[in-house]
Order: sequence, then C-alpha cells, then structure tokens
Amino acid sequence: YDASRILNNDIHDIKATGSQTDVGSSDNTISYKIEDNVKDDYEVEEELGQLTVTKNEKKVTIKASDDSKTYDGTPLTSDSFTVLNGLDTTIFTVTADSHGSITDAGYTNHTIDNVKISKDGKNVTDWFTNINTESGTLTVQPRPVTITTGSASKEFDGMPLTNKEITVGDMGFVDGEATVRTTGTITEVGSTENTYEIVKGEGYKDGNYAITNNLGTLTIKDNEKTEITITAKSAAKTYDGTPLTAGYEVTGLNSQLFTIEVKTTGSITDVGTTDHVIDSYTIRNNDGNDVTKSFKTIHKVNGTLTINKRQVTL
Repeated sequence: YDASRILNNDIHDIKATGSQTDVGSSDNTISYKIEDNVKDDYEVEEELGQLTVTKNEKKVTIKASDDSKTYDGTPLTSDSFTVLNGLDTTIFTVTADSHGSITDAGYTNHTIDNVKISKDGKNVTDWFTNINTESGTLTVQPRPVTITTGSASKEFDGMPLTNKEITVGDMGFVDGEATVRTTGTITEVGSTENTYEIVKGEGYKDGNYAITNNLGTLTIKDNEKTEITITAKSAAKTYDGTPLTAGYEVTGLNSQLFTIEVKTTGSITDVGTTDHVIDSYTIRNNDGNDVTKSFKTIHKVNGTLTINKRQVTL
C-alpha cells in the first residue's frame, strides 16, 4: 500500500491475512484499522493478490516393508510400508494395498499399489504428481530340525543289532507333516550309523526344513564270551583189516543260526593208537558267509583212534 497517502496514521495496523494450504488459489486478504472520526474522509480500495499452492512435483517414495519368519506351514503376508521421502507423515496419512504371500521356504516380492494420501480425512492424492513405490521382500527361512538316533553295541551272535531310540529337536516338524523312525541295522562284526527315514505326511517338502543329523553308531564286536568246543571223537575197535576213522562233535554254537564244517586228520588200520586231530573248521551263517573270525574263543580237543589185537584161537 502507499503509506504516503495516509495522513496522521489514520489507517493503521495494516496486515495481509490471506492463507492457502491446500492445492488451489485464494485472495490474499487485508485487515486494517481506521479511526472513526476520519472514516468518511477515506475511500479505501483493496487490491488483493492471489495465494496459489500448486501440486507437489517432488518425488514421494513409499516402500513396501521387508518381513521374514521361519517356516510354520502358514502364509507370510505383510500390509506394512514406509514413506521414505517427500511426504510429512505428521500432516498426511497414507494407505495402500499390499500384495505378496509366501508359505514355503524361499522369498517373494512384497508390492504395494493404489496409494492414497489423505489430509484431515480428505483424499489429496492428486496433489502429488510424482508418487513412486518400491518393493520389499517376504522371506520364509527353512525350519531347523535336529534328528538324534541312539547308539548300541554287542558281541557278534548272528542276530541283527538295532536301536529304535530317536528324538526330534530344535523347532521340530510342523504338526502333521512328518514323523521319523530308525532304519539302522547291522549283523556282522563292524560299525554303521543308526540311520533313519522320514515318514512324509501331507504338505511335507524337503526344502522347508534344514535338517541336522546327530546319528548314533551301531557296533558289533568279535564274540569273546561264547565258548565253542570242537572235539575230534575218540574210537576203538578190534583189528579187522579196515581203517578206523571217527567224526566230531561241536558244543556252544547256535545250530539255528550257524553251520560248521570240520576237517579232521586221523585214520588207523593196523593194531596201535594214533591221534585224531582237528585239522580245520569253517563257521558259516545262514546266508553262507564265513563268520569264523568273529568267534574268538574256540577250543579244539583231539581224540585217539585205537586198533586192538584180534584174538584168534587155534
């Protein structure tokens, strides 16, 4: 205003009072005071300027949140997001539609669209001309499971050695998806892991689990407790011009699980005595495998063969 045209401060406290917050235009109004005794001496003409708020062209970035969990058989979703820049969230409220779901172990995009910016309950989305969205990631981690099987040992006896003890640790399997049972077995002298199998139920997938094995050991040692005695039988007869031989007998060996082949040395025809000796032996299981070395306490007992004189009366 032109202050030089006001005399004696007759018009004072002149202020621009216009205000424009939302996108659009309005007059920049004026307020002033004029003394009552000079009101008729002035013709006040207001020349109002315009206050204009234009649409915001600055970049507004809204990012879908990252989220993760361990596999539990249920979907992972998220409806959260973050305004990274370009918008004062103390003034504006943002809503958006979220998209993205994952159940099995792995990852997928979490996206948002249909962004809506509100101020005091009014949709002002069109006030912002450069709205950008960024995707997040939804991640399902494999479920940790530790499977522990029991150990066992015994001396060789021809029967399988097993141990059904098994435990599932850490987070375990999701209910209904799997059970476990041991499969380890050993019959001959030696050692093997006590293995297991997973009995898979509905919904089970290998990739959803990170399995750590803690396997026991099944061990069969040489048999030192079982005493086996192989006896070359003794025999005698009166001389008759034919050779005298004899068989053998075995004690201490389970005849339902093992067979034994024995070779002896000893034969006599003429009058006299000779030793009946255990020459060699082989113990076999029911599969025909040689398991002789698995028995450490085997006694050999030799016999005698005797030909007595033939009595002749003339």
